[in-house]
Amino acid sequence: MTQSKYEMISVEEALRIVLAQVQPLTAALVPLQDAQSLVMAESVLASEDMPPFAAAGVDGFA
Repeated sequence: MTQSKYEMISVEEALRIVLAQVQPLTAALVPLQDAQSLVMAESVLASEDMPPFAAAGVDGFA
């Protein structure tokens, strides 16, 4: 294994260095058609089940 010329730092120190270089992103409202590949700022919950009845042909996991 080759040796690095850099001194090893802890995970905590590496995390501190990385976090000091970044800023949180702000949320933005965009039309649904423009939202492809974007990440939701909040969870979205359905107001009702769809379909509104039990429709599973088989219970369990595949």
